[in-house]
Amino acid sequence: MATLRIDLRSGFDRDAAEIWIDQDLRWREDAVTTKFTLDLAASVPLEVPDGSADVRIVLPDRRIERTVEARTAGEVHVVVRVVNGVLVVEQPGEAPLHIVE
Repeated sequence: MATLRIDLRSGFDRDAAEIWIDQDLRWREDAVTTKFTLDLAASVPLEVPDGSADVRIVLPDRRIERTVEARTAGEVHVVVRVVNGVLVVEQPGEAPLHIVE
């Protein structure tokens, strides 16, 4: 098993936020807001199988979402930001994430 840590960073403002892993809702929180001193709204560790996983971040009230394929082995870190009404997802230190649309 791997640990996939998803950090919701800048641009969140009292948002309902969901994290889906391979079609399963794994985390949901209301009123997610970026704390500017930390540049962090939430840090979510999830246990996932080794290999790869489709990670879907959804802000249902804003009607925006982004799905990426993340490589999962050991501990994996993914960063999510809201920039100009679009979710930007990165996996620092790794090759670019594959956007699944």
